[in-house]
Amino acid sequence: MAGEESVPASAGACFFLAFFLPSGAVDLSSVPLAVLEASVLLPVDGGAAVELEPAGSLEGSEAGLLSGGVAAELGGLDDSGGGVGAASDGWAATAPANARLAASAVMAMRVVRMGVPLSAIRKTGRLGGPRPTVATFGTHRGEKAAPPALPPQRAFPYEVAHTFLGGPSMTDLLLLPGDGIGPEVTAEVRRVATVIAPELSIDERPFGGISFDRHGLPLTDETLAAAKASKAVLMGAVGGPQWKDAPRDKRPEAGLLNLRAGMGVFANLRPALCFQPLADASSLKREVVEGLDFMIVRELTGGIYFGSPRFIETLPDGGKRAVDTQVYTTMEIERVARVAFELARGRRNKVTSAEKSNVMDSGLLWREVVTDLHRRDYADVTLEHILADNAAMQIVKNPKQFDVMVTDNLFGDILSDAAAQLTGSLGMLPSAALGLPGAPGLYEPIHGSAPDIAGKGIANPLAAILSFEMALRWSLDRADLADKLFKAVERALEKGARTPDLGGALSTAQMGDAVLAEL
Repeated sequence: MAGEESVPASAGACFFLAFFLPSGAVDLSSVPLAVLEASVLLPVDGGAAVELEPAGSLEGSEAGLLSGGVAAELGGLDDSGGGVGAASDGWAATAPANARLAASAVMAMRVVRMGVPLSAIRKTGRLGGPRPTVATFGTHRGEKAAPPALPPQRAFPYEVAHTFLGGPSMTDLLLLPGDGIGPEVTAEVRRVATVIAPELSIDERPFGGISFDRHGLPLTDETLAAAKASKAVLMGAVGGPQWKDAPRDKRPEAGLLNLRAGMGVFANLRPALCFQPLADASSLKREVVEGLDFMIVRELTGGIYFGSPRFIETLPDGGKRAVDTQVYTTMEIERVARVAFELARGRRNKVTSAEKSNVMDSGLLWREVVTDLHRRDYADVTLEHILADNAAMQIVKNPKQFDVMVTDNLFGDILSDAAAQLTGSLGMLPSAALGLPGAPGLYEPIHGSAPDIAGKGIANPLAAILSFEMALRWSLDRADLADKLFKAVERALEKGARTPDLGGALSTAQMGDAVLAEL
């Protein structure tokens, strides 16, 4: 991951130099945990180890063997970055930068079925729950502390400290204003961030259509690298009619898909929350939406938006045929379902899984995988299955029956927009996209670029501001400031602050002023 460097040999780890990889494969499975704590391998699940090929051959893409006998590929290792290997079912291993793995480490993350960079690993609270005191592996800070107790198998989440030992500092918040109303709403985020957290380092890069106009690409390599080197990325919006004739792979929306894929953010958290003062702004009756609070967890980097083949072809009769492919693997389904179950444990302990298992094989696999994961690891959480079309009806009919809903990329896109209207306006709903523990999160309001009102200064900035609230909570480790900001938004609404989408007359900047006044 960007910003990561290998742990230097002097970092309290001289005793493990004997574990440099020799010319033959090494089986470390019998080496005690205490010896391995700062060694070539840090075992996490009962002292399990990794068998590696010779160090020299790791510069290509050689296979490692995880404790469960699951093969993982270790990507090319060099002095510029770490290799990440992931097996087909999601079990992975990660090696920090250093071609020889000298004073470095490979972690068999059987616990969360993901590879993470190894530096300072912190045990955090569940998504949606309180965060306990951080416990750090002291050996990677030059101390000879004993390793912490092993966590429960498949515990989630684990977070990697953002400041790596000896590594360059990271940008706290990267702003990608984008197109349309994006620059207007992200400008209010910057104002709020400067007041509530003046210590944050903030960077900004062109993205989407404006990046295409300047650089010929909606997402440049430099912008993607900056995103990966940040703790949190907040995007405004992308797209507009002026780019409708751009090549498909150069359109602003392609930049967004590539950003999500490049950052590896696979779990999209979209809260449907109705603030009490806005209960009458919904198109539904007050009694249906008042007190509404449920979370849609949308799988974000798989499914029909990323599947192949995809093409439009001309048929012999002159007609055309279009093909899009819905593809999901066990790993993709399980990792997003795990996020949903963990979220539910910190909320009302109920997960509803939405798919179309009655007519789609991908939906059938989705149901099977979620059911199996529930049986193995989350029997304490109530699980219900629902067909996606019925879910759409139930969201309108009785939305308060839901706590956490997990679904695929396409259905999540549709259902979360339907849920947004329950709250009174698309301008009210934030979202967070999370990936590997410790990796930067991507935060964005779920509204679009709204070209019809762009430049008029009337866009509602609250979805963007609340997206920043989520970033404070999930990526910037400032839940205290997140709570403070959420309450400020709530108080501003209670005092009657409304933009035109909510039936008021405040401008974008005036709504930002109303929130700032409550801080």
